Amino acid sequence: MRSILFALFLITTVFATPDTALSQRWYRNLYAINGSYWSQSDSGYREACRLAASAAQSGFNGVELPIHYFFKSWNSAAKTRFKNFTHYAESLGLEIIPEVFPLNSAGLLFNRDFAEADPIDSLPLLAIDGKLSILPDNIDRLRNGDLELFTGNSFTSYLFSDKPGIVSFSDSNDGVGNSACIRFENLSANNGMARLCQEVALRPNSQYRLSFKVKRDGFTMPVSALILGKHYGNEIQRMSAYADSGDLKWATYRTEFTTGEYDTIRFYIGVWGAIGNGRFYLDDLSIRRSTDLSGIVRRKDTPVKLSNRHGVIMTEGIDYATVANLAVCSTLTIPPSSLIKENDTLMLTCHRAADYHGYKALCLSHEPVFAEFKLQMDSLHALYPFRKCFLYIDEIRCMAACGTCRATSRDASAILGHAAHKMYASLKAINPAITVYTWADMFDTAWNARNHYYKVRGNLNGSWDSLPKDMQITVWGECENATDSTFLSRSMERFASRGHTVMGCGYYDTGNLKGTSKWISLLLAQPAARGLLYATWSYPPDYSMLQGFGALMLDSLNSGSVTKESAPHPSEASIVLRAFPNPLSTGCEIQLPSSIRDPVAMQIHSLRGELIRELHLNSSEVTSGHVYWDTCDRNGIKLGSGCYLVSLNSKGLILKTRTVLIR
Repeated sequence: MRSILFALFLITTVFATPDTALSQRWYRNLYAINGSYWSQSDSGYREACRLAASAAQSGFNGVELPIHYFFKSWNSAAKTRFKNFTHYAESLGLEIIPEVFPLNSAGLLFNRDFAEADPIDSLPLLAIDGKLSILPDNIDRLRNGDLELFTGNSFTSYLFSDKPGIVSFSDSNDGVGNSACIRFENLSANNGMARLCQEVALRPNSQYRLSFKVKRDGFTMPVSALILGKHYGNEIQRMSAYADSGDLKWATYRTEFTTGEYDTIRFYIGVWGAIGNGRFYLDDLSIRRSTDLSGIVRRKDTPVKLSNRHGVIMTEGIDYATVANLAVCSTLTIPPSSLIKENDTLMLTCHRAADYHGYKALCLSHEPVFAEFKLQMDSLHALYPFRKCFLYIDEIRCMAACGTCRATSRDASAILGHAAHKMYASLKAINPAITVYTWADMFDTAWNARNHYYKVRGNLNGSWDSLPKDMQITVWGECENATDSTFLSRSMERFASRGHTVMGCGYYDTGNLKGTSKWISLLLAQPAARGLLYATWSYPPDYSMLQGFGALMLDSLNSGSVTKESAPHPSEASIVLRAFPNPLSTGCEIQLPSSIRDPVAMQIHSLRGELIRELHLNSSEVTSGHVYWDTCDRNGIKLGSGCYLVSLNSKGLILKTRTVLIR
């Protein structure tokens, strides 16, 4: 998932230096530091400026700036930093493209009742001492959760454990309290797979709590627990248990999930593709009814109903306290005048905020969501009149389950398409000239636009039908082999055939630019292509390939073919222009290649191609190997902050370098 702590994108806006028509229409943008970081402190702001300067120097011409849901909470200082950053970036020739409003994770952040919600049916509550709480569950739905029943290295009631006797072992004495447990080791013998699986019968539209214990011995990777709906095999919950308790200590982990439409789930726990040595143990696995009453969503078509065993419906606010959407809640108060008596058992029907792996999506059928979007975009545009905007429509894993969605009579694909079109229309109402971007995955049938994608109820096939043709689509992913290339190429062609222009998004912390070369080849072969973004998802973010990425893009665009990623031949190292310092503030020395012997002319251009200054170098300057530029134009006037291009032509040998001036 594109859950971003830090990220770096490069999109190509108009970059005037190359003369080819191809470079004029290509974007090379930087996906810059997340708005939660750079907007909140002066140090973060300075880091963002440093990255922008590095990006401009490396040939990028835009910054895709993840603002997401943070804009709503910005104070005046954060807004000032944002305005200063936009001015600074644009002085470097970098166009700002704000990325906004993540539909997949902002469910509780604008208004807690904006969240997509899962229906909960007939949840039993018990009245004790003037409070209603969920009836305790004495039944563990997961069989043999204490792992005491086994034959050899195979455990009773489980569908499988990976490679018993080689990877998975019964261990009679190392469990909690010296009881039995399961031990995993020798993970390389099964390509890093070490899992335990059981099929479990549960009630549809119900809520459960999964708990388990993990002990580690030299094993540091996270252990994952997965819940899959049996019928479609789609993942409806995931939890990652990280190594935070030290070796040889039992640590307890818990997560909650709702069953939705499923009466049977498959529970997996273990590791997938693990590397390294060490072993880990599992014990005390349990699935029981959740006793949580937090996150009950209150809006039209998500009603709360409480009834007794005779079917009498209790009145909210009279027989029980008004239910609020709280972050923490385990009881409801019973007023003195209530019809509810001590020890009464009642049934609660409601909707709870849908959760997948800690992410709570927005409801795409709730109209106030789009009113909030319009309000935020109006305010953002007043602060910075953006000309391009990137909609964060990506990996929405909870959708179309709540009463609000069902009341629209739209299926999942129409709900998503309708939401995308409303956001697009709001931006166009601000300024019809705004170019709107979004990610590809939710609108591609080979990707996420499929039946029962995670917790989406229904089929997303056809979600692309509502996309305006002038919305630009960004296809993302690694491009390391023929399979990757085929997938990405076909995805771009699907959108191009529907009239969209497309962009690519690559790198993804591979440590080299081989995938970037392949990406550029795909894009050069696609007439609808408009650029490539540089993305890093690691923490700390990996900007080590920024300069090489930019150079590879520019060289490939100038030549119309992909320039191979390679280190310069030793004989070529002496014919490179270099500027020191760079970035600069008062002036810099341009170092001349040793192969230059004759007097030459050196030109300084702006990114728009305007000739700023021409320096005629005499024989002594050439012999000295360097020339000083005082950052003045031809009239002796100091230039402002920005990105400037230095070029030298010597007997047909054209050399260039890029300088970043910071005042």
